[in-house]
Amino acid sequence: ESGKMLGISSKKDSCDTNIYDQGTEFHTVESVTLNQMLEHFETNDILMKLDCEGAEYDILLNADPEVMKRISEVVLEMHTDMHPQYKGAEILNQRMTELGYYVDMSKQLMGYNVGPNGEISGVTYLPSVIQRWIRK
Repeated sequence: ESGKMLGISSKKDSCDTNIYDQGTEFHTVESVTLNQMLEHFETNDILMKLDCEGAEYDILLNADPEVMKRISEVVLEMHTDMHPQYKGAEILNQRMTELGYYVDMSKQLMGYNVGPNGEISGVTYLPSVIQRWIRK
């Protein structure tokens, strides 16, 4: 939705800034639509990198299919637990398929501890997936 004023959290020492958990420290920004952003490009062979801390659901689920036809490739980080309404990868995977894309790469992010001698321990799966989608 264009022109909506949104609060973006501004947590110090964190890359977890989003519109869903503002806390007491945030910046106010004006929203723009995907269509408005693409008006700046003349080509119909666009690579879109989408790293928007949970808002990928709002962007892709509401994307105009005609606008998405201009995007040949989407690389995204999907946060599967951050959005207040949508959880998991299935809903976005289905939407991307409906929009005419196929998944070329999908990697589950993991976290782990590294000991003083370089040994890895405590491997955990994080609620984030990195994906590359290509238009069919």
